[in-house]
Amino acid sequence: MNARSTWSLAAVAVVAAAVALFFFWPRNPGSEQSAAASEGAVQQPQRPRTPPVPGRDEPRAVPMPEMPPDVAEMQARIFAQAKAAGEERPGEKAFRATVDAFMQYNRHFAEAKAKEEGLTVKEVHELTYFGFLVMQTQKWSEVEELAGHELSEDERMLGEELMHTSNREFTAAMRKLVEDEASEEARWKLINDTRERYLREYYALTGMNPALLDDLLAGDLSRTGAPIVTPPPENIEPAPAPAPVEPRPGQTP
Repeated sequence: MNARSTWSLAAVAVVAAAVALFFFWPRNPGSEQSAAASEGAVQQPQRPRTPPVPGRDEPRAVPMPEMPPDVAEMQARIFAQAKAAGEERPGEKAFRATVDAFMQYNRHFAEAKAKEEGLTVKEVHELTYFGFLVMQTQKWSEVEELAGHELSEDERMLGEELMHTSNREFTAAMRKLVEDEASEEARWKLINDTRERYLREYYALTGMNPALLDDLLAGDLSRTGAPIVTPPPENIEPAPAPAPVEPRPGQTP
């Protein structure tokens, strides 16, 4: 799988999963719906028990993010430049650059999520990067190729549970910090500690290490020697802002 196919798949499926990881679960984690969602269950629409209340029950305004155009070419170009410069982690640099482009293109999403969760846009940016990284670590066939051994079904299940458990614990802890009006420094400490703990346990479980993770983030770019060399666009314009939500009949704008 090359960079183009990696990111085209992301545009279809991984985007939704990645932005759901690490602090993007629903806000009522004790509900049956949230518990089922955390286990990957498909939820059926439920009929409201009471009429909507104007000013309270408007549809969520957070726009759905999309992948920007030409992101695969950007990843390949930056990876090639980093390799040529002898950088230690060219895969990570290229991967992060693509997520940076994703966040710039989805600026309205980032701003809406930051406002909704009581975080800074920079924190939402980092959590989205972490979500994409975690989704890469769950690509078991590629992990097996890089680690040089097969993973048992139990090991894969433990890896998936590590992802879900880390997400649930982080979500609860971060929202508690926000509710307690903890400092931004405390929030960043939680983000960094969660990432370090996830990777430490992931390495122990899979036999991966930082160098192999870098190859995983690069995709086949780290193994083909023939990356795409199309220059990335000079500027990535943000996607259009979502249209304002029209009030329902009888609802005060």
